[in-house]
Amino acid sequence: MATAEDILLAKLQWYRMGGEVSERQWSDIAGILAVAPELDATYLRAWAARLGVQDLLDKAVAESKRDQPW
Repeated sequence: MATAEDILLAKLQWYRMGGEVSERQWSDIAGILAVAPELDATYLRAWAARLGVQDLLDKAVAESKRDQPW
């Protein structure tokens, strides 16, 4: 079973690969951030950097206004 973190990372990759225009992917990303309060920020930051989507993760987190140590 995939974790919320892994699904979020996959959605970020799909959003990037799709030219960063998919409202559906961005909406899903925002939804995951909204409903998964215990996300592992360290894991997300490490993998987002490896996958080249750190900027998108930062943007999504900023837009969600989460109180996480990002």
